[in-house]
Amino acid sequence: GRGGWKVSPTHASTSRKPSYYHESYSSSDAPTCPLELIAMSMKRSPVVSPPSSILIDAVLDGYIAWREENAAVEAAYRSWLAAAREERALAFAAYSAALDREEHAAAEYQLLIERAESHVAASEIRRAVG
Repeated sequence: GRGGWKVSPTHASTSRKPSYYHESYSSSDAPTCPLELIAMSMKRSPVVSPPSSILIDAVLDGYIAWREENAAVEAAYRSWLAAAREERALAFAAYSAALDREEHAAAEYQLLIERAESHVAASEIRRAVG
């Protein structure tokens, strides 16, 4: 990560950790999603939109979180296919849960992309006007 933000190597399916944390945060204070980073920066700053570097970091973190969840879906799917008959229901439940987490991460990433697009558009308007 940039600027003190770290990327964790994996998400555990049962004890999900954020895909990033800042060195100065205790585990209870760490943001749990990229959108929290933006909200935190907006609370600390009188600026209406977050600085570009914070927004870029949040988008990258959102992408990483989504890709990690996507990999978890693929692994859960493979486990479901390979499961013994008596374990198929449990394996399917794990696959379904992985799909839900991936869907959530994808929706969060989409919001970050939309926020970045509107930030770029607003910056272009400000440059054109003044």
